[in-house]
Amino acid sequence: MLAFLAMRKSQTFEVKSKQLHSFLHLALMAANPQSTQGTTYVGTSYDDSTDEEEHEQQGITPGNTMKYTSEDQCKAYHVMAQIEVARQSMEDLLLQDSEAVKVTRSLQTESERLEADQKAFEAKTNNEFAEVLHQNRQIHDLETRALHDAEQKVERMRLNLERMRSNLKRLEADHKEQEDIMKRTKRHQMEEFRHRHRHIATKMADTKRKRLPTLEGRQMELHDKKCMVDEMVGKWKFDYCVDQCTQTYNAFHALQRHVTSQCLLSYSLVICTCAALASSTRSNSFSAISM
Repeated sequence: MLAFLAMRKSQTFEVKSKQLHSFLHLALMAANPQSTQGTTYVGTSYDDSTDEEEHEQQGITPGNTMKYTSEDQCKAYHVMAQIEVARQSMEDLLLQDSEAVKVTRSLQTESERLEADQKAFEAKTNNEFAEVLHQNRQIHDLETRALHDAEQKVERMRLNLERMRSNLKRLEADHKEQEDIMKRTKRHQMEEFRHRHRHIATKMADTKRKRLPTLEGRQMELHDKKCMVDEMVGKWKFDYCVDQCTQTYNAFHALQRHVTSQCLLSYSLVICTCAALASSTRSNSFSAISM
């Protein structure tokens, strides 16, 4: 508007382009048809890239002046109507632009809200993940401690088993030694008893034979034989009782060894089961941590 007033005062101005030249001329003609008569437009700065023939047809040449009359006044109103339509279109565009700005601001606000929600969700997720990780570490520590305790128990049971085996071997050696001692002692005692009994019986028989008559000596001899037979029967009974006692003792010792071996076998099975459980617990704990 200021440029328009300046143009009306000076009646001479510089045209920057062909389109601006035509627009200003029509605007002046619409405002005051008489003002365009004698108005001079300097066309030194219009767009040189346009066709020179078109410039010559319109009377425009670089460095020359051109005068307009009021013959184009009839076109000015039509141009002004187009300008009004363009202005309305511009206002509509500005209104749409303001609506777009509002939508953009609302979208930006929604984006900021979504970003804040996302940050809160990420913080919550990180806290939950940290809590789950802490729980997993606690579970892993408990499993490791339980596995260590189980290994210690298995080691103690293994040591106890070895100690029991060594004690069993020592008891077997002691039992064998006691059996040998008992056999030697029994044999020696029996031989000594027989020798002493035979010596006493012979001595008594000789003494009686010397003192008694022949018939009585014969009866004494028969009595001595009977005593010898009774002695042999008693010896056989004694040997039989000793053998029965020995067999009973051996059977008891065999039963004791069988029971001890069964106990050791059960103890070994328990140790193997504990070791298998410990190994399975170790493998399960390692698989959970990797996951």
